[in-house]
Amino acid sequence: MTGKTLDEAIELIRAGQKQAGRQILVAFLQTHPHDERAWIWLAYAMDTPNERELALRQFLKANPKSQVARLALNALGEPPIQPSMPSPGETVEKTQPVRVRPAPPATSALTVGEEDQEEEPLPGSTPAPPPKKAARFWVILSVLMGFMMIVVVVFTFWLWTRGSLAIPGLAGPPFSSLPLGATPVAVSSLPPSATTTRQVTPTSTLPPAPWIISQLPKITASNAAQLGQLAFWQEPGQISLSPDWAKLAVFDGKVIQVWDLPRHLRLFTLLESAEMVTDLSYLPESQLLAITGQDQRIQIWDTASGKLTHTLRFDPDELNTVAEVVQNAYSKATYLSFSPGGKYIAGVTYGLASIWEAETTNHIQSFSLDRAGLETLNLEGPDAVVELVFSPDEERYAVRAIGKITVKDISTGLEVRSFLTPGALGVSFSPDGSLLIEAGNGYVALWDIQSGEEILYIKGVYNPEYEPNANAFSPDGKWLAVESEGLENKVEVQVWDLSSKQKKFAFPVFNARLYSLDFSPDGSLLAAGGSEGLARIWRMEDGAEIVQFNTVNSLFFSPGGQALAGLSGKDLALMGLSTNATRIGQTPTPTPTSTPE
Repeated sequence: MTGKTLDEAIELIRAGQKQAGRQILVAFLQTHPHDERAWIWLAYAMDTPNERELALRQFLKANPKSQVARLALNALGEPPIQPSMPSPGETVEKTQPVRVRPAPPATSALTVGEEDQEEEPLPGSTPAPPPKKAARFWVILSVLMGFMMIVVVVFTFWLWTRGSLAIPGLAGPPFSSLPLGATPVAVSSLPPSATTTRQVTPTSTLPPAPWIISQLPKITASNAAQLGQLAFWQEPGQISLSPDWAKLAVFDGKVIQVWDLPRHLRLFTLLESAEMVTDLSYLPESQLLAITGQDQRIQIWDTASGKLTHTLRFDPDELNTVAEVVQNAYSKATYLSFSPGGKYIAGVTYGLASIWEAETTNHIQSFSLDRAGLETLNLEGPDAVVELVFSPDEERYAVRAIGKITVKDISTGLEVRSFLTPGALGVSFSPDGSLLIEAGNGYVALWDIQSGEEILYIKGVYNPEYEPNANAFSPDGKWLAVESEGLENKVEVQVWDLSSKQKKFAFPVFNARLYSLDFSPDGSLLAAGGSEGLARIWRMEDGAEIVQFNTVNSLFFSPGGQALAGLSGKDLALMGLSTNATRIGQTPTPTPTSTPE
């Protein structure tokens, strides 16, 4: 399948259909970043010398030892790029060449018969015909594998419909949870008042604890070791805390419940349609809860009154354009994004993003991929999504899709800057909005939006989940914390000084990947949670580790810095300061785990 996709791209480029060929190559390089043949043809398919140079430089980052890339750059009249990494502490100037970026390792291994295949000739040369024996072998193998895949899919679907198989991401067989003869009730068929049920008395309680976040002192280096577990929620599913952490919205697979945490009281239950909820989140600085799912609607609920206030919908013509190319079930999943001040709300579905003004619900603008882009996104599979994030000043937004990050102006819709980023899995703005961070599986890179230059590259670690390496800016933009590679392939937390581009701290504390990195609101503390069930907090003044938690995978500070939220497996633990609470933290020996460089 992979070889056929690459061959199709090459044939399209030879036939003069460079744009179509480019789209296939970008998708192919997402999973095969070391394929020299694909990189060369991608550079050849570019329209301008500048674009060819950029593609060749990305090629050289993915394959630092490639002589083909160096010869191609020399042919363009550019000096060769040195593959050596700068030493720790070296300041990166804008006049220096872009640092070499190792791409994720190739996922394909040498297979039987591969040694008989000849290399693809470079563009412009005459390709030699492939051996007929090898061609027959691959045809027979492809037919057999295709037949086996059909059998597996049919058998899996049969098990699923019988209710004997749980498939991740699916709630169960269609209508399997309904009584015989019953039909699902959709929210859209009910008036807003009928979709909420007020509870006069508590129907369930959390463990009792005096937890009123506004009255808690701020977490500091001196009192962090006194953190106690105050509220514990078992297997929450999808959750969202209100900005003041006074309410908790929980989707359990059937309904969404809203809880008053200080009073341990379930306020009401929001009835949902049979469509699966894919995202729910509180709007910043408000009591409004946004809910979206595979019905591609965005519902805005007031959790103070329990009433539905607005329903946002994508443009039908734009959705139809996507549906003409992509007809898979996962293409209907929708995700939410909010501007930091809560002025804008964005809904992102497969290949399409729309932005509304939160207060008026007026549609501002849309971002959509063209047909070739949708076809490329379709090749990347169900995990491929369009990601949209807003700048801190709420004047710009960045979109990540099919190996490219595009920054646009919200008011005009004009493109401000674009970056070719084949390995990007995540994107975010710096606190002042001048920098863009690109997170991949195995690296973190920092881009200057005004100049378009990559100003910092940090080698990370690869993880089997193929998730972006964890990263976090301090609130004042002075520090950048990243999940990085330590000694003996272990994971360490590195903290970089962005003004000097120098590494300040390195905490070699984890044997496996990180799930979270978060600074306290005042920037004095850094919290990290890892897959080993360990979470730790460091003091940024001197890099000393001040507290660690057992069986906590992720750790986040509340907006006011008075409490922490942690995930312990599938359970949610809300932590703060209380002398009556059970203590889950333990104070380690007060010895710094790193030395400033």
